[in-house]
Amino acid sequence: MTSETTIRVCREFFSTFGIPSVFVSNNGPQFTSAEFAEFLKMSGVVHKLSAPYHPATNGQAERLIQTMKCKLKSMDCNESDLHSELYNILLSYRKMIHPTTEHSPAQMVFGHQLRSRLDLMIPSDDPKDSVVQGKVRELTVGSRVSARNYDHSTIWEFGVIKERLGKSYYLVQLDDGRVWRRHIDQLRAVVVEEQYSSQEILFPIHKTHQNLPLLYLLLYQLATLLETDHQAYKRTKVYVVQQGSSEIHRNWTFDSTE
Repeated sequence: MTSETTIRVCREFFSTFGIPSVFVSNNGPQFTSAEFAEFLKMSGVVHKLSAPYHPATNGQAERLIQTMKCKLKSMDCNESDLHSELYNILLSYRKMIHPTTEHSPAQMVFGHQLRSRLDLMIPSDDPKDSVVQGKVRELTVGSRVSARNYDHSTIWEFGVIKERLGKSYYLVQLDDGRVWRRHIDQLRAVVVEEQYSSQEILFPIHKTHQNLPLLYLLLYQLATLLETDHQAYKRTKVYVVQQGSSEIHRNWTFDSTE
């Protein structure tokens, strides 16, 4: 291993765990080179070398090497599975409580215990695992929605919720048969009122709006209706009547699909 390779590995380690204050190593040429010494100096790290031919000076590192050697010798696996088994060993070692510190290596470094497959057997009391923090908007299966369209033809397409895939992830079946996957932020609930089920819809005009053009009021009401669901109606007769009177002032017929 050259000094350049050692520096590259140290940079990766420092970017993950932070720059240490003290770096302890043996007297290998990659550690005693001027290039490595300059690297540690620029990083503000104090470099301490162990005594020559006395590995016990760096006893913690040597102890870890012996532990890893024993684990590797006890493994019964193919060469292709060597890395997978090595990662399992490292996970177990970093999760195990150390008798001297009374904390696992992971707790000493990260401040929390690592999660392993053994934790699946223990019920969790952490409310974060079962309760979603904050209020999340929800949609029920079968409810009518408009889904965001990204093919630049129309902004919204109408359909129904077919399945809930996650906390905020839904499967939407459109009116034309297509099936989309959309996040809750890409969906809008569509309120279909019973009064819209009839083909004849009355738009009352309040007396304070009598001086406004009837066509303007009609277009406003139609825009509100079609924004709710423009595919739910084929041809609709619309009557505009004055509030409190049965007299019909205007009678329009329009095609909502146009």
